[in-house]
Formats: sequence, structure tokens, C-alpha cells
Amino acid sequence: MIGGGLGWRQKGIMADEVDRANDLAQTMVEMALKASPAPSLKKIGRCHNCEEPTSEAFCCPECRDDFEKRNRALRIAGRL
Repeated sequence: MIGGGLGWRQKGIMADEVDRANDLAQTMVEMALKASPAPSLKKIGRCHNCEEPTSEAFCCPECRDDFEKRNRALRIAGRL
């Protein structure tokens, strides 16, 4: 065997186990984030995402989704 160590079959099995563990960890993070209550944003007369004038917290669903996606990433990174 060139280079010693594990054969290609054993390396493949190890990678599969690591991939499954990473997938499980990601699923658990996503479930925890979905279970946590979303903070209620006050209506401030402008969109919390793009700052366009609006009577709601967001001017459109796309801005709401963008805002939530960005905040979710910040929570995962521990910066929010």
C-alpha cells in the first residue's frame, strides 16, 4: 500500500461517518433555530431591512426573509 495508513475503502468509510455527523449537527442547529421564538420587531415607519417607508416591519416578504436569514447566520456565528 502506498503511503501506509488506511486503505481507500477505510478512508471512504471514515469520510462517510464524518459527513453523517456533520449533517446531523447541521440538522440539530437548524431545528434549534426554528424552535427558538423569533423576536418581534416594532413597526418604526420604515423597513428593518432596506429602510423603505412602510407601515409594517418589512416592506415585502423578500426583505423579511433576507433580514431573518442574515440574523440567523449571525446567531449561528454567535455574533447576535
